[in-house]
Amino acid sequence: MCVDAVQFAEPPLAALTEFRRVLTPGGRLALTCWEAVDPADDRVPVRIQAVDLRRDLARAGFTDVEVHERPVWRQAERDLWEQAVAAIDPDPAVLSLQEEGRRSLDTFDSLRRVFATATAP
Repeated sequence: MCVDAVQFAEPPLAALTEFRRVLTPGGRLALTCWEAVDPADDRVPVRIQAVDLRRDLARAGFTDVEVHERPVWRQAERDLWEQAVAAIDPDPAVLSLQEEGRRSLDTFDSLRRVFATATAP
């Protein structure tokens, strides 16, 4: 299982290939990530532009690849950022969270939230 981390690998395919290497035949991988709605969108961080789980899980040697968007998760994330930005609290940690929230909301619609599963042959 990999939660929200594969986009930090250089390149993401390297992490997926390593997952495949360590799984026994029949082993299942489940992971969550963000993908760009449009990989050419320069508002999307390069590390996320590089993620294409459907393509790269197959390239890494997995079978039974399924990738699903999770709009309910994405809405919960939007709600969290909106509440954080609206908070009135001078605490430096809250102010930092608000700054991240404003940046995230500025480009929010350029990303999609995905959940993927795949099988090691």
